[in-house]
Amino acid sequence: MIVVITKIELENFDTLKHTETAYTTDDSITNQINTIYDQGLGVFLAENRTALENGTVNIDSFFVGGLTYVYEARMIVDTVDGLGLIDIDDINNLP
Repeated sequence: MIVVITKIELENFDTLKHTETAYTTDDSITNQINTIYDQGLGVFLAENRTALENGTVNIDSFFVGGLTYVYEARMIVDTVDGLGLIDIDDINNLP
């Protein structure tokens, strides 16, 4: 199983930019990335869904204190040929 790793960063105060940057075949790395995502941005989105929809909260309020991006690893693909993605075998080597 090949899982694409997406880097999620703030494009402007109310828009997220999703960029596929890497991939992994290691379930442990996939689980680590998604646990970090779920405990961070995932919780923020769930807790602020209505406020985000109503415009009383902007997504930029998640990216405070120097946090500039998060990763998510949920897209499963058959091949990464031609995508220009790097193979990640250590979570510390994410781009």
